[in-house]
Amino acid sequence: GGDGSELWTDDPSVKVTIIDYTLSRAKMADEKVLFNDLSMDPQLFEGEGELQYEVYRQMRDVIKDEGDAWDAFRPRTNVLWLNHLLVMLLDKTPKMGKQKDEKELRDKLDRLKDDLNLLKGKTAFLSSQDVVRYCEAGFIDAQS
Repeated sequence: GGDGSELWTDDPSVKVTIIDYTLSRAKMADEKVLFNDLSMDPQLFEGEGELQYEVYRQMRDVIKDEGDAWDAFRPRTNVLWLNHLLVMLLDKTPKMGKQKDEKELRDKLDRLKDDLNLLKGKTAFLSSQDVVRYCEAGFIDAQS
C-alpha cells in the first residue's frame, strides 16, 4: 500500500481508493493471488480495545473451519467486515434523529446489525451477496 499503484476496471462509473491493502487479498488477471498469511502475525489476533481485532479473530476461525489457507477466497469474511462497518457507522450516527423516518431507518439498521452478528451465531449469511439479496428482498422496507 501507499506506492501509488493503480488498478483498472472496464466500468467507468467505479472509482475506488484503497488506503491500506496490507491485510487484504486479491486475485490478479493472471489468476495469481496476492495475500498476506495473517497467521504469521499472532499479535494481530491478540489486540484488544478495537472491534477490528475481534474481526481478525473471527476471520481466523472462518479460515480454520474452511481449510486453513489464507490465500483462498472466503466470502464469510466479507460479511464480518460488513458487520464491522455497520457497527462503526451506527456508533458514529446520532441515536435519535429528529425525523420519524430517521429513527425508523436507525432501527432497521440496528436489526440488520443483529442479523449480521456472527458472534452470536444468528446469521445465515455466507457472503456479502447474501446480505445484498436479504436487503433487496424487502428487509429495509418490509420490517418497519
